[in-house]
Amino acid sequence: MAFAFKKAGLVLGFLSFAVMAFAVSIVIVIAKQLWPSGEFTVCNSFTGLCETVFLGETCLMSDKSVNICAYGYATAAIGVIACVFTLFAACLPAMVSLLLSLFGSVWWLAYSITATVYNNDLPGGYPRGYYRNVVIALSWTTFACCVLSVVLAIKMRGNEKKKDARDKPQFQEAPAVV
Repeated sequence: MAFAFKKAGLVLGFLSFAVMAFAVSIVIVIAKQLWPSGEFTVCNSFTGLCETVFLGETCLMSDKSVNICAYGYATAAIGVIACVFTLFAACLPAMVSLLLSLFGSVWWLAYSITATVYNNDLPGGYPRGYYRNVVIALSWTTFACCVLSVVLAIKMRGNEKKKDARDKPQFQEAPAVV
């Protein structure tokens, strides 16, 4: 049914691929830059003092016990799975695409807010701030793509209802037999 609305379905597919690309990018940045292990030089931008520290599997997205890096991995994995289902949902009624897009929006909104809040709580000079900002920007961009997917799915759903109404036979009263 959704294939009947080729333009909206095509854009929805593109947005799903974009969300998958952003999710993979988030995982790569977290893995390579924000969840490192080894020796690093950490400098305080206020005092100008630098020191070498050993980071053994420390997530640099938070200085608390909450592991935002693992949460980022989980969010990206489940987000990609939802996008794959959204791509295959093009063969199903538009309501399925709407529900999957809505799930993706809520899912990425939760991660975006969490990553932003924990980033804002970090002290000045905490290492790898640029990469944290990249992850946060990608997560908000992914959320925006999911919101656009919801809007498209709503449009597809409305078009589907209009098409069903047009295709429904109009019953008339039978002429009276005399």
